[in-house]
Amino acid sequence: MKRLALCCLMLLIAPGCASRGPNRVEKDRAGYGEAIGDSWKAQTLLNIVRLRYLDWPTFLSIEQLAAAYTWNMNGAFTTQIRTPFLGDNDQLQLGGGVSFQERPTVIYRPISGVNFVRSMLAPVPPAIVLALIQAGWEADRLVQTLFHSVNGFKNLNSGTEVAYRPAPEFLRFSRLMRVLQSENAISSEIEVPTLAGAAQAAGTQGQARVIGDSKLSFQLDEMSNETREEFELMRRELNLDTDTDTYRVTWGIRRENDQTIAVQTRSMIGLMGALALAVDIPQEDLDDGSAPYFEPVPEVPNEGARSLMRVRSGLEMPDNAYVATLYDGHWYWIDKADSNSKRTFAYLSMLLTVTEGGEGGGAPLVLSVN
Repeated sequence: MKRLALCCLMLLIAPGCASRGPNRVEKDRAGYGEAIGDSWKAQTLLNIVRLRYLDWPTFLSIEQLAAAYTWNMNGAFTTQIRTPFLGDNDQLQLGGGVSFQERPTVIYRPISGVNFVRSMLAPVPPAIVLALIQAGWEADRLVQTLFHSVNGFKNLNSGTEVAYRPAPEFLRFSRLMRVLQSENAISSEIEVPTLAGAAQAAGTQGQARVIGDSKLSFQLDEMSNETREEFELMRRELNLDTDTDTYRVTWGIRRENDQTIAVQTRSMIGLMGALALAVDIPQEDLDDGSAPYFEPVPEVPNEGARSLMRVRSGLEMPDNAYVATLYDGHWYWIDKADSNSKRTFAYLSMLLTVTEGGEGGGAPLVLSVN
């Protein structure tokens, strides 16, 4: 009987002797990473909705995440055997206990002050847009969301009292950039300065930004005949020099010469404000003035924010949401089956990560898995 009790006790205590740390790392890394990503998506969508209601957005970055675990296991047994057979005076007691505690600590930091100005209010550098195009991001989607004008030709504007259609020259440039990208007929060259020089130019210490000179080159030999004709038309419309295939890209309204493409890029707040027009506002909020009413741009039914993303709304929490948030008693979400909206939202989330004005490479995750 004593031997049986000892065996049972060993089986009870043995799992506590195994190392718990390695077994927890894989689950914790995936679990906390998913939770951080989901919270960032929800915060981004909430701020888009807030902008649609003329409510000022707020951003909290996760400064640090620490998780500590405590495992406690114990066991004991007592026996008292007086006769060869179990009787009224014979006793056998076997006991044990297991406890587990998880104590995560999250430290948030509001993005404000200089960091907010630099990461949210400053225009996105054109060099970042060219780098993303070079990396394979959809050129037309980037141009439509981030560019306000190209060589003075403006993008769609429906976020003010004066709405205007996008210039045909801008639309041609946007569409053609995607075609040239698919034909592998464009490339970019970005000169990144030294870390110290970039930090000094950015007005900060220790934070570099892509602020070097940028060049955009077109490979005519890679273009199809139809694309080549469209490209030559675009060059004439933008008043570009036809004797060169490489142009300097700068930020501004007016170009310096015919070998320069001047682009006005939006800030992250400007981009989110433009995408806020894609939010389906409840009719009662439009009627009582809680959300401003914007006149649709005439004769442009399929262009603008709604062609890039759509945010649905309702009183009930959706079951098929890619991301959802609650604001003033209504749910707002992007449908999980809406691949077009998901792609635009993913681009926005990545751009927020690129331009977020923190001090380093993201929040450290500290796991104490004793």
